[in-house]
Amino acid sequence: MGRFCHICKRVRANERFSGKGYRDHLCKDCARLPSEARARIETLDELDGMLHQSHISPKNRTRLQSLTTHADPEIARAAAVLLDLAKLHPRRRRRMVQLRRNPDLVRRLITELPPGVWEGYMSRFHDSFDDPYQDPEDFDFIIEDHPPHDPGPDPDPDEPIRWEDCISPPRSRR
Repeated sequence: MGRFCHICKRVRANERFSGKGYRDHLCKDCARLPSEARARIETLDELDGMLHQSHISPKNRTRLQSLTTHADPEIARAAAVLLDLAKLHPRRRRRMVQLRRNPDLVRRLITELPPGVWEGYMSRFHDSFDDPYQDPEDFDFIIEDHPPHDPGPDPDPDEPIRWEDCISPPRSRR
């Protein structure tokens, strides 16, 4: 079946993982990365997760405050803008209404968050918008200034998974 690597975000074959460190969920290729690179990816994932939480707690705000002094400027900027968002409206419910009243914060969220994070957040509202990149009417002037980021082609996937190999034959009952 395979396992999911938390660094490269792919389901990889079991052979791509070492026998030890199962809880880390790192494939052999990602395990060879320098620890600073892995820590950076994990921190950016943590920030993305905080944006999608239903409530940014005071404990999370303390973590964001500590990340504003991070050595990586991208992480520091993203943590600062998420901290401002958490101070304005820590709960996700009706957050878009609050953001309509603060276009400067929306502009900062679009420009200072890592590429794809804001688009991923807005894609949660795809039922209310035709296009996941289309923001509410009040945000049109901001989106025109900053078109969506194109991540480029996907990395080469591993060998494709065949469903025949994944489905186990039915067992006989005794």
